[in-house]
Amino acid sequence: MAYAKVGPWANGAPPALSATNLDQIETQYDQVLADIVHTDLGGVTTDQHHAQSHDVSDHSDIILAIKAADETVNSGSTGSTLQNDDDLLFAVGVNEEWLVEVFLLRNTGATPDWKFQWSVPASCTIDGECTEHVGGSWGGEAFSEAAAVAIIDGGGADIPTSMWGIVRVAGTAGNVQLQWAQNTADAGDTKVLRGSMLVARRIS
Repeated sequence: MAYAKVGPWANGAPPALSATNLDQIETQYDQVLADIVHTDLGGVTTDQHHAQSHDVSDHSDIILAIKAADETVNSGSTGSTLQNDDDLLFAVGVNEEWLVEVFLLRNTGATPDWKFQWSVPASCTIDGECTEHVGGSWGGEAFSEAAAVAIIDGGGADIPTSMWGIVRVAGTAGNVQLQWAQNTADAGDTKVLRGSMLVARRIS
């Protein structure tokens, strides 16, 4: 919301400045606000940007994907075959660089455990780390290649899991998509639960 003047000022108002001087201070403050611009949006102020009609693409450097429903695999479906997550993906362009963060709530048994990798365009790389909290302790797994499968524990309960990665795109655009499955095929359900999310920010 834009700053609004509160004058007219009375002479001698604390700290004993004249009404003219107080008005000049406010004018300078207004100019400071006017100079604060949303540089991604062609030099308009934040207030102007929020007040105007504009395409969703104005915010395409930040992507949020949220699972609206639980997603389930077991040995009667895909089991231990890595499959694309239905929701946790985002599109990238040629020569872009992105920071991606994923916050999961997943549920899988101790027998099947859980594995994941990332599907990325040709010559794209992703380097990052995954952490989880199982049985009262923290664990994790680093991943440094798009095709490298990372395996993390199951615990038979809802397990908070987070990961982050740096995505570097080469000459091919496409989707960056989380893939996951049971590590060992098992009849019990393995789930990534509703509300799990991906946040991606383009950094170059």
